[in-house]
Amino acid sequence: MRRIKGIVAWGTHHARSNWAAPIAGAESRRTRRRGVTAVEFAVAAPIALGLVFFSFEFGRMNMVRHTIQDAAYEAARRGLVATATETEIKAVATSIMNASGIRNATTTVAQTNDDVSVTISLNCNDQSWIGPLAFQGKSFSRSITLAKK
Repeated sequence: MRRIKGIVAWGTHHARSNWAAPIAGAESRRTRRRGVTAVEFAVAAPIALGLVFFSFEFGRMNMVRHTIQDAAYEAARRGLVATATETEIKAVATSIMNASGIRNATTTVAQTNDDVSVTISLNCNDQSWIGPLAFQGKSFSRSITLAKK
């Protein structure tokens, strides 16, 4: 057997008689460590998953807010056409919102000789992907007024 400063060289077997003997209590420590890991996961996982789901929900509500702004603008542009009716203006807004999965929105159109005004309002509870937890009771409303000149 070849020894180098107290270290057994590779390829030799058990230079010391107790080298391969298991350490007393090592298995129970490993088992206890697994229990600690399970508890740590049980505490950390719901928090991490909650943050992920809230991020999805926040992104969805941000998309809804921007989409109703765009729908109101495009509907108001349609209203600038001299022959546009209120039904056509609402159809443009509804079409844009349907493409993004926005439902139960209220569209109001006000036309005068000088301008067109479109207002879209909705409740966030109806727009949620996960559930109305973070945005419960909130609503969005966007209004655009364009001059007919």
